[in-house]
Amino acid sequence: YIAVWITDARNQPVTTLLLLGTDLRWVRENFIWWDTLNGRAQKEVYTRSRPTTASGQYDMEWLGVDEDLKPVPTGKYVLHFETSREHGKHTYRSIPIEIGQAPFKISVQDLDGMGSLDIAYKSYLNAGPDRH
Repeated sequence: YIAVWITDARNQPVTTLLLLGTDLRWVRENFIWWDTLNGRAQKEVYTRSRPTTASGQYDMEWLGVDEDLKPVPTGKYVLHFETSREHGKHTYRSIPIEIGQAPFKISVQDLDGMGSLDIAYKSYLNAGPDRH
């Protein structure tokens, strides 16, 4: 089970980017995500989660909007990445990011079998001619 979400600098939830796993009793094993979302977590499982698949690569995009599809202001945010495995480990990491005009790329190496993570950001405001 995997949960990837964004919070603001005060750790208030902004949006869930990826939620793998549809069985409510096991989704709760990602207890940091579950506790952060409080009462919204169960609704997220029913409306946004996808079944788990064999280990592999998952692509995500964040359009810079919150759960209500309102654009978020530029500033500091945190990307959270949590996994739990049946009869296995629970892993969690958080990565500070800053959303603004400057593009960035971050690569985070594998941690205890959690998988690596590549993050790229480019503001639509300075996307230039190669924007599709």
